[in-house]
Amino acid sequence: MQRFAQAVRLVSQLGDLDDPALFPVVALPGLAGLVGCDVVTYKEISNSTWSVLRCGFPSGTLDPAAGEVFAREQDAVPVKVFRPVDQRYFHDPGRYPKFFGRIPIEYQLAMTLSDARTVVAGFAFNRWTTDFTESDRELVAVLREPLLSCLLHCRARRLAQLALSIPDHDDGLASLTDRETDVLELVAAGRTNQAIGHALGVSPRTIAKHLEHTYHKLDVTNRAAAVARLTARP
Repeated sequence: MQRFAQAVRLVSQLGDLDDPALFPVVALPGLAGLVGCDVVTYKEISNSTWSVLRCGFPSGTLDPAAGEVFAREQDAVPVKVFRPVDQRYFHDPGRYPKFFGRIPIEYQLAMTLSDARTVVAGFAFNRWTTDFTESDRELVAVLREPLLSCLLHCRARRLAQLALSIPDHDDGLASLTDRETDVLELVAAGRTNQAIGHALGVSPRTIAKHLEHTYHKLDVTNRAAAVARLTARP
């Protein structure tokens, strides 16, 4: 129950973020305490810019030289989820002295987040002396979808903020109410009307009405076109 409560608090904190740069800042220490590991790392690849973000907790875990090796040696983690990493991976003579030998990692559990459109990201949970249990693996599996949802929501909110901060545009976004903007951001994050209604405390029918007004203001006819208008802003 304590782990469950911790997980709920962490997902709630991540769900409130509107700056993607803060996602790993909040997630890494929270996950380190929740899963229980000596080092947790985060890697994110943007499908739109192909930029790569790497960071770790505790701070300073990844030195620049090791980080470059980490980027080259790690595959683009499989879209499927989590897996314990074979010990032979760590002790490969071409890899261990260059990266894992710098920090005494012996056991790792990896989890990939991906929506196959905008972002591929992954967490690697690392321990020095104790292997991960089936309970640890199950916890990481349960966390995957909520973490991906939080990351996509955070990115969508940031795009919306950037779009609405640009003056003198005539694409209709400035005419949206705060609630219509909230709904559109959640649509962009892949939420259904039912899920959006639950998040905002209203009925799916009310969400449909908000979207109807949004379509009219943006001069579009469906969700995909409305999201495209939102994400197309520089």
